[in-house]
Amino acid sequence: MFRYISKAEIFSALDANIHGELKWAPSSAHLKTWQDIAVYQIIKDSTGLDIAEIGGGDSRLLHRLKLNNRCCNVDRFEGQHGGPGEEIMIEGVRNVRAFVGENSPDLPDDSLDLMYSVSVVEHVPAEAAASFLDDSVRMLKPDGRAYHAIDLY
Repeated sequence: MFRYISKAEIFSALDANIHGELKWAPSSAHLKTWQDIAVYQIIKDSTGLDIAEIGGGDSRLLHRLKLNNRCCNVDRFEGQHGGPGEEIMIEGVRNVRAFVGENSPDLPDDSLDLMYSVSVVEHVPAEAAASFLDDSVRMLKPDGRAYHAIDLY
């Protein structure tokens, strides 16, 4: 399913103080932080799940999600598209240095309840899109979910 994040969802997240829970001030907001709160509002109540942030870099959400879930950050940390050029460690979060689409053995079949990304999928090259989707389906458990906030200009 494809759908836009609406202004109503953003205002609902602000009314619910999601930005406070993530510890950022609306006055410092940019596109990624608005996407963060929209995605976080959907998944924040997840408990006991295996969760992967795709292309998380210096993740703004894993700090909270790791409190009640088993989390990993799937990123090569090679500085692509403004991401960090060196590995960033978040205590309690496992890093998987790979791209989705590479069938990494560190991300086994049916191992994830939930995967998400913020401003990542639009950077997947067209020739790698099918591999990205196939690998995503491979990693997700049969009832798994994926949420990807994508920049549209």
